Amino acid sequence: LMQARGRLRDRGMRVHLVTCGRQNEFFPVVERTVRTLDLQDQVKCAGFVTSEELQCLYHLCLGVVFPSLFEGGGLPVLEAQFAGVPVACSNVTCLPRLVCDSALLFNPLDLDQMADTVARLWVEADLRTTLAAHGRVNVARFSWAKTARTFRAHYRRLAGWTVTEEDHELLHADPAM
Repeated sequence: LMQARGRLRDRGMRVHLVTCGRQNEFFPVVERTVRTLDLQDQVKCAGFVTSEELQCLYHLCLGVVFPSLFEGGGLPVLEAQFAGVPVACSNVTCLPRLVCDSALLFNPLDLDQMADTVARLWVEADLRTTLAAHGRVNVARFSWAKTARTFRAHYRRLAGWTVTEEDHELLHADPAM
């Protein structure tokens, strides 16, 4: 993502980026990359933020870029969509099925494609509005109540207990729906 940001800067675009999350043993590599690309004035690494601070970041941003290479669930994508924020994310693992048509997708190993996608998110206000609306529809597919009922159906099936008609529907539903 930092390298894609560098390409945008080289094109004359000033796209401000705020990252957050625990700064682990890999963080010095990120800091070094930001310095090497001379992006200190456009990149802010906020470290760990509280839930309230995260909500503020979602409400202040133009969009969320999620360049994950290995993803098991994509919860940050859904959090952003729940907050009404347009999303651009990797086209790998579960993410395309998770977002359907509600986010821009890019190959996380193609820096030019990632930069082009970030540029679109940054400059196309109508696109951001459309993605935010689609994101709200997308995230509405997910609920803790449905998740709990689905787990209950799996537990009943695995335990050999009676499986209800609703359980059958949940067990055979498309996981992306």
